[in-house]
Amino acid sequence: MLAIVERPVEVPVSQIVVADAVVALADLARAVVARVRATGGLRIVGITGSNGKTTTKNLLARILEDDGETVAPIRSYNNEVGAPLTMLRVTDRTRYLISEFGAAGPGSIAQLAGLVEPDIGIVLMVGLAHASGFGGIEATALAKSELVQATRTGGTAVLNVDDPRVWAMRTLAADRDQTVVGFGQGPDAVVRAEEIVVTAEGTTCTIVSGEERIPLRLRVLGAHHVGNALAAIAAAGVLGIPASDAVARLETVEVAERWRMQPMGNDRVRIINDAYNASPDSMAAALRTLAQITAPGSAPSPCWGR
Repeated sequence: MLAIVERPVEVPVSQIVVADAVVALADLARAVVARVRATGGLRIVGITGSNGKTTTKNLLARILEDDGETVAPIRSYNNEVGAPLTMLRVTDRTRYLISEFGAAGPGSIAQLAGLVEPDIGIVLMVGLAHASGFGGIEATALAKSELVQATRTGGTAVLNVDDPRVWAMRTLAADRDQTVVGFGQGPDAVVRAEEIVVTAEGTTCTIVSGEERIPLRLRVLGAHHVGNALAAIAAAGVLGIPASDAVARLETVEVAERWRMQPMGNDRVRIINDAYNASPDSMAAALRTLAQITAPGSAPSPCWGR
């Protein structure tokens, strides 16, 4: 066991004393990932967005883990401590690193993503989660776009075509010679969802990828999670995993994350625990899902809302 500390601590553990533990942790993570990446086998995916990061991370990890050793954050390890700690779990056997990047303020995503320069950058949506802290939704969009600019030159930007602020980031991707892969329901989407139906048992839709039309039965509640699934399928496709394989693996996921649209209770009382976190967008999506699954029958639903 080893501790990075800013002053010696009287505990029986090896210690490295540094001026700033957070900076040292980031430097160590950068060095470890660079060393492993130099062997040529490691692919890195970065994810950001006002909502959906943790769900998308978990869905993508489920797809990739059947293809090779995959390192992904536990819970929401997406800040200046959690992101480097996740990176430090990479070994010489790791094939995929998924990094989730939260935005504590302007420049924070650029700093975290800059530690690894992802091969693929996924931007899910720009919502109201940080609008007050950033000074408005346009400032939030600028912060989220830092991931596209930190994704390596010649890499891939996976962008939500249904969010105009996210889709506008394709110009930043072009400036870095990145391939743009759109996902969503709009005509520009390379990976698209059609015929979305929400029920109390989950969400069904048809995934359209190229000439393929693949039925998806997602056991995770809520149409908003279809968008997260599309992002995961699109990123997996960039990594060479066919959409049909990605869909089959997603259908094994029962809960996207503990306390996030998690069904509980019994036959008499049904509880949906969505207490993981909240923002205006996520609360609206939860209420929309509740209305859909309690209404007589199920109607096609918008893909985005959280």
